[in-house]
Amino acid sequence: MLVRLRKLGAVSEEGGPLRPEPAPIYGPDGRPQFFGDPATDRFVASLLNLASEVWAQEERILALEARSSASGPPTDRDAVLKQFIERVFAPLREDQG
Repeated sequence: MLVRLRKLGAVSEEGGPLRPEPAPIYGPDGRPQFFGDPATDRFVASLLNLASEVWAQEERILALEARSSASGPPTDRDAVLKQFIERVFAPLREDQG
């Protein structure tokens, strides 16, 4: 197969591109689009916003518990955060097969 080079990239002998052009990252509304359906993008953004709000509340609770039980061992914030992330995003890690 003979390959020629053009300004915009490599093309095959037939004139077609060797690789398909990447899909644009921005949708028609100018916002980033990662999934085929814009509603899925909005849903994922809502899920991430909700998760960040819940984590903010969790941090406040940890701070209040640390104040009220000064004699107990301190809570490992990083371990609690890791458990939180595992719980929230576990459905995304499940095998669909």
